[in-house]
Amino acid sequence: MALTGDRYVADYEGHVIELVRDNWIKVFSLLIDGQVVAKEQCILPHNIELRYEFEMNGRTHQIVGSSQVRSVFGLPLDADDGILIDGVPLPLVKVK
Repeated sequence: MALTGDRYVADYEGHVIELVRDNWIKVFSLLIDGQVVAKEQCILPHNIELRYEFEMNGRTHQIVGSSQVRSVFGLPLDADDGILIDGVPLPLVKVK
């Protein structure tokens, strides 16, 4: 986890899917083509799952953005972030 937050980007059939953690305003967000579709407050580190359904090419897709906190001796050290579409993980690129 970076001090100010993290941003992960993936491409899915020509659409930009983003997972953003903003440590300044304490929000974890899922974006599709720059539009926030799901978000949750993250004042204290905890496991988060953001879910959203969208339609593309006549099919409904389930997207899940998640953040799983890794801790040692009860102290949160880092998080494993990921995006699944219809249960299939998307390859993410971390950007600044």
